[in-house]
Amino acid sequence: MSSARLSAIQERLSAGDTQGAKLAADALLSETGIAAADRFSALVLRSRAHEAQNDLALAIVDLDGALALDPTQARIWNELGILCADAGQADRAIDAFGHATRADAGYARAWNNLGNALRSAGRLGDAIAAVERAVAADPKYALAWANLGTLRREAGDDHGAEPALRRALELDGRQRGAAMTLGGLLRERSELVAAAALFAKAAELDPRDANACLQLGGTRSERDDLADARAAYQEAERRDPRMLRALLGHALTLPMVPDSTSAANAARASFTEGLSLLESQMPSRAAGMASERLIDELRWSNFLLAYQGEDDRPLQARRQLEPDNAGHDQSDAGEASRGRGFAEQGDAENGRSDGADAGPYRIGRADRQRLERQSEQDDAAGHRRQRQHRRHQPRKAFGVFETDRPADLEQTVGEQHSPGHDQRIDHGDGC
Repeated sequence: MSSARLSAIQERLSAGDTQGAKLAADALLSETGIAAADRFSALVLRSRAHEAQNDLALAIVDLDGALALDPTQARIWNELGILCADAGQADRAIDAFGHATRADAGYARAWNNLGNALRSAGRLGDAIAAVERAVAADPKYALAWANLGTLRREAGDDHGAEPALRRALELDGRQRGAAMTLGGLLRERSELVAAAALFAKAAELDPRDANACLQLGGTRSERDDLADARAAYQEAERRDPRMLRALLGHALTLPMVPDSTSAANAARASFTEGLSLLESQMPSRAAGMASERLIDELRWSNFLLAYQGEDDRPLQARRQLEPDNAGHDQSDAGEASRGRGFAEQGDAENGRSDGADAGPYRIGRADRQRLERQSEQDDAAGHRRQRQHRRHQPRKAFGVFETDRPADLEQTVGEQHSPGHDQRIDHGDGC
């Protein structure tokens, strides 16, 4: 009898009738004499109903109750870890994912999720070790390879990051996070053609992602492919009209080294037109923007406008758009690069373009305490922009937390199966 009622609760959940499922589970759990296995199952199902209704606290309480009855269920520990992460309970999430790996040492998804949670807590070394266990348990787990590559890159191990990222893309070409991370790594090595191809791939994989277009524009501009760079910046603006860094790139992109006096004059004229565009569009686009994001967006607008036999200081003064102390403007910027042609520097262009499945405002944003890394080496002729090396400050979330949600109740409470393919993105900074 209980089995039929549990199946009916599952059917209600599958049909989206979360309130009906919750009430049915309430009724079953209120009965005395219910078998422990059935109580376990009812608590798990009611937890999912609570979660669907965005009541994470009650969802966590129900899974705690279920695991008190049967602490051997690795996938339910994993599910509890996800709920705790979503609820901002980082320490409890780490503990739950740890329980999942102890209950099933071969559970790759739990190792990956443990790595995500450890990384969120700033424990980068432990996070790398956990995700290494994930790929050891399941060598075809593309997402874990992508996360491993990103973690190694954050730790400064680009030598170890690159093969992990390439392996992720070999296994699953849709791993956008791996494409972004590998693109950032190659861009740092001045392998700009390959980097641009990866950013273009990432932009294609997610039509909402303005940031991939932003990185593509910056990479193309470093190749002096200015027309295509502006097109990428404009696409970033189309995807997110409030991305001021894309507007700045569209308006102020300059050639690395003009090849003639006429080209320098044309670049200066284009820059002047770009300033007019900023003056007309910046106020409305920035209106209502949170101050922290506004500072991040405008911080990108640093540039060095070198002298080409003319006085460019009026242009430098005209583009002083940042709030007081917001950026890195230098009054002698032109003097610092005299004779090197036009050059520009910026946190968004130079920002590390490689978070795992990162969102529009994660990649390339300036960190307050620890700048992200995105360095370009000067080429032999000295024409490439030099960049500061930067490292990530641990963010609240990273990668993707994954859960196993079997279609039927027997799989939920019975024999554990290999990881499925459904994913959950953490609701913090992206997980």
